[in-house]
Amino acid sequence: MQLAVCILVALSTACGADSSSGGPTPPPVASTDTLSIVSISPADGTVDLLWPTVQVQADVPLEPIPLVLGAVTLSENGVALTPVFTLVGDRRTFSMDVAMLPGQEYVLELTTSLQGTGGEKLATAQSVTFATRAPRVADIVPASASLRQWIALDAEGGRHVLSIDASAGTVTYGTCRTADCGSAGAWASAVVESVPLSALATGSIAVDAQGRVHVTYPILATTTLRYATCAGSCEAAANWTRADVDTSANPGLWSAIRSDAAGRLHVVYSDWGDGGLRYATCAVTCATTADWASVALPVPLQGVQDVDLAVAGSGTLSVILRGQGTAHSIVVAECVAVCLSTAAWQVGTLLESAQPSGGTAIAVDVDGVRHAAFQAASTQLVYATCQRECGEAGQWQRVTLPVTTAGHSPGIATARGRLALVAGSSLLATCRAACTAASNWRAKSLGGASTTWNHPRVAMSTSGQPLIVTGRGGAQYLE
Repeated sequence: MQLAVCILVALSTACGADSSSGGPTPPPVASTDTLSIVSISPADGTVDLLWPTVQVQADVPLEPIPLVLGAVTLSENGVALTPVFTLVGDRRTFSMDVAMLPGQEYVLELTTSLQGTGGEKLATAQSVTFATRAPRVADIVPASASLRQWIALDAEGGRHVLSIDASAGTVTYGTCRTADCGSAGAWASAVVESVPLSALATGSIAVDAQGRVHVTYPILATTTLRYATCAGSCEAAANWTRADVDTSANPGLWSAIRSDAAGRLHVVYSDWGDGGLRYATCAVTCATTADWASVALPVPLQGVQDVDLAVAGSGTLSVILRGQGTAHSIVVAECVAVCLSTAAWQVGTLLESAQPSGGTAIAVDVDGVRHAAFQAASTQLVYATCQRECGEAGQWQRVTLPVTTAGHSPGIATARGRLALVAGSSLLATCRAACTAASNWRAKSLGGASTTWNHPRVAMSTSGQPLIVTGRGGAQYLE
C-alpha cells in the first residue's frame, strides 16, 4: 500500500521516511483531537469554472494514506474519479489533479476518515459541489463545404490556427492572443495563399520558441510541398513569405512540421510519386528549396497518409502514419540523431488492418513519453503510449477507448500530466493517470457545440485546458 502512496502523493520527504530521524514513519497515534478544514477551492456552488485545480487546506498536517484510501473522493456526475493527490508544503494542504470535462458537475467529499499525522480526525463530513464551464465556440473562417484545420500554441499561450479549404483553394491563418478566445471578435485572420489545391490537401502548423509561425501545405498545379512563414503580425497577408520544400511528383499531400528547441525545422511528408515517406529539415533562412535537405524514410507503404510528427525536448523525432494498398497499416518511425540518414530511422508497425484507418496523431510530453491515437475500426479509437525505443512496435502499450462514436481523424495533446483526445464526430476524451486502462478515460460528446466535426485537432494550454479546432461549415474554435 505504501508503494501506491509513493506513486500518487508527492511528499516533502522520501516515501516511508521520517525527516527528523531517518527511520520509518511511525503510524499516527490515537488522538481525541479533531482537525478542521481551513479552506476548499473551488468553493461550494461555483459554476462556469475553467479546468480548476481542487485544493483543500487543513489546520494540521495530514496523513497521506487515508487520502488514497477513500477519505477524500471526487465524482463527476455521480461517477467516482481517480485523481492524483499531492501534499504540499507542511502537509496541511493537498491538491487533487484530474483531467476534467467541460459542462460537467463535480462533487468533492471529505469523510471522517480524513486524518492528521497526530491522529486528529475530521469530526463532520463535508462536501462541495461545483461545475465546469460549457464549451465556448468561435467561428474563425467563414462557411465552407470542405475544411481541415490545425492548431498550435506559442510560448505565451497565443492560439494559431491553419485552415485549408480545398474546394475554394485557400490557405488561411487565424490567431487569438487574448485571455478569452471563445468569441469570434477575439480572432484575426489572413489568407496565406489562394491556389489550386487537391481535394486531399492537408497541412500543418508550428510556432517556434521565438514566436515565428511555420506552415506546410501542398500545391496541386505544380505538385509542390509549400512552406510559408511569418515572424509577426501574421494576421496581415503581406507578412507571409513562401518557399518550396519539395517539387518532385506529388509530394506533401500529408505533412507535419515542427520546430525543435534550437529552432531547427523538421518536416515529414507523404511522397506519392515514390509511394513512401520523406523527411526534410532546415536550420536557417529556409527561403528556397536549396535551403532544405531531405531523405526518403524506410517506410515501405503505398499511398502514405495521415502523417503526424512530435519532437521531444531531447531532439528525438517520432512519427506516426498510415498507409494504403493491400493493407492499411498504422506505422511508427523514430530517429534520435543524424536524421538525414535513412539508417538512423527505426520503423515499426502498430497495426495491420484490412480496413482503412481514419487518421493518426502523436504528441510527446515534457518527460519525453510519446502518446498516440489512431482509429482501428469504424468505431474503435485506440490510445497508445511508449517511453523509449518507440520505433519498435513492441515498446508501445495500447488500449481501445470506451467510446461508441466514430473515432476518425483523431487529434491528441498533453500538458501537466493530462491527456486530451478529440475525434469525429464531436468527441472529447480526457485522462490524467494510468491511461492504458480504459476505465481511466472519460469521454463527452460536444455535439451541442459542433454537430458534425471535420478533422478535429487539439492543443493543450499550460494549465491543462484542451483547445480544439474543427470544421462545421467553417473553421471553429472551442475552449
